[in-house]
Order: sequence, then C-alpha cells, then structure tokens
Amino acid sequence: MIDPTKLTNREDRKIGQSNTSLYVTIPPAIATALGIHKGDHVTIGERDGQAVIVPVRQRDEALATVARIDRLIAENQDAMDYLADR
Repeated sequence: MIDPTKLTNREDRKIGQSNTSLYVTIPPAIATALGIHKGDHVTIGERDGQAVIVPVRQRDEALATVARIDRLIAENQDAMDYLADR
C-alpha cells in the first residue's frame, strides 16, 4: 500500500460522474510533472488495490526499451549461452 503522505504534489480530489463513467481531474502540478497535456493519452489500470495512471508516451518508451533488450539478447544468444554455462 502506498502511503499517501509520501506522494509528491499530493492533492485530494473528489470523484465525479458523467453518464456511467467516473472521473477525477488531474491537478496542474501533477500534469506538469508527468508531462501530460490536454488531448494526450494515458493508460489507467489497477495494481495491488491502487489506481495507476501512466502517460502512453512513457509506456511506449518502456516497451521500446524492452524490445531493444530482447533484440540484443537474441542477437547475442551464443554469448548468453556461453555465459550461462560458466
């Protein structure tokens, strides 16, 4: 569980509702810190009972890094096998 008192740029917000969806606004300081702006896309998910918002740009950068690592491992599989046998 994340301790809310240790969060950066912490602000309490009230959940609103529009039709059947719930919403919460993102405080300007947090949007600035995350580099998100009106019209940007975010991924919203749940992990260990916590809501998590990840800017799609950050998610895509992380996935690209994982893809590069996978490619390097595949390109150097002989060396990886050699090291694994040592």
